[in-house]
Amino acid sequence: MKIRAMMMATALISTSFTPISLMTAPANAAVPSLSDMQTQCGVLVSDPDGAGTVYQIVTTAGSVDPGSPVGDSSTIVDDETSRVADHSTASSPYGTMQYYGNAGRHGGSVNLFATTGYPGITYAGSTVNQNWDRFQTDTYNFSCQLQHYEVVGSHQEQTSPGTPAVAPDGWYTNPGHPVWESEAINTTICAHNEGKPWGTSYGNCVFHPGPYSEGTPPTYQTVYDYGYVDSGSPVSGSLNNGPYYVDTVQYAAGVKQAHPVTEFDNAPYFGGDAVVCINPGKKGGVWTAKTGWQHPEQCNTTYFNTAPYISGANVFSSNSLPL
Repeated sequence: MKIRAMMMATALISTSFTPISLMTAPANAAVPSLSDMQTQCGVLVSDPDGAGTVYQIVTTAGSVDPGSPVGDSSTIVDDETSRVADHSTASSPYGTMQYYGNAGRHGGSVNLFATTGYPGITYAGSTVNQNWDRFQTDTYNFSCQLQHYEVVGSHQEQTSPGTPAVAPDGWYTNPGHPVWESEAINTTICAHNEGKPWGTSYGNCVFHPGPYSEGTPPTYQTVYDYGYVDSGSPVSGSLNNGPYYVDTVQYAAGVKQAHPVTEFDNAPYFGGDAVVCINPGKKGGVWTAKTGWQHPEQCNTTYFNTAPYISGANVFSSNSLPL
């Protein structure tokens, strides 16, 4: 039989395979399939020399080398739930101005004042945390072992059972008993006397053999046993199954941005004191209430003479509110 070993310049396809379940993969990972490995192992040739030679490849799963999670900069996004105002940037009032408290005197002015405030304050900048997605690539190792089919032993198989031996032909004489003159009589008597086996001489019984067959023995033939035998050393292969999504984690914290944010948590946001009642002065006339002032009845000289002195609180420091 002609046997030709085929060199493996590249790995070949497997017809025998150690289950891929031996490979452990993370929950998000997709384990490479057998067909992926077969593709990398090449194309299996069953009879490359046309002489009946049979080849196979045994693909064996090996270890898994897990990669490290790597962040993808293209997935960076702002976590809007973490955005807060940057108090170091310019601020300005938000919403409609409102008056708080009663009218009062302010310094040496002849007018009456009241504290003003707003429902919100807008800062020109803000800080925000940023997240990004991480991905991972794992390496799955395996080996491709080329094997060829050849004689690995032999055994004997019977081709014919043979034929059994037959009792020999012949006759007996008995010279000591001449009365037994007949060959047939002597043969009959000697053949059964004292239980002796046919064809043996004993006493005066003398056996005279004639032609006979001893039978034929069984016949056998040698049959060769075949099996797969390794051809050279296994070739190592590997496949990557990524990158696959692992998780979303924080990329950066407190990133400053020119993104305005309006706060409402500490309302009212005071804007200082504003005139609410205008004194007519020496020219005569009547006191005039400023538009929006909710206590015009306080705009008179009698109230002015007893009004307390007031001063606004929490005045904006970086960009004072207009009155």
